[in-house]
Amino acid sequence: MKTDVRLKFGKQLQRLRREHDLTQEELARKAGIHPRYLQNLEGARPNAVTIVTQEKLARGFGIPLGDLMDL
Repeated sequence: MKTDVRLKFGKQLQRLRREHDLTQEELARKAGIHPRYLQNLEGARPNAVTIVTQEKLARGFGIPLGDLMDL
């Protein structure tokens, strides 16, 4: 079964968040997004994420966008 890129992104997001020792609420605050949206992105049925949100998340982590997209 082919894994959806949205699920891969969510797993990568969750892995990075845990490596940075952040809760979903902390990362959402740093990235300037709603915590429920972040929960959705890490969940089993994530919405598609825009490049603008990806940039916000990368800034929230303090990493380059390319590191966030390392799927």
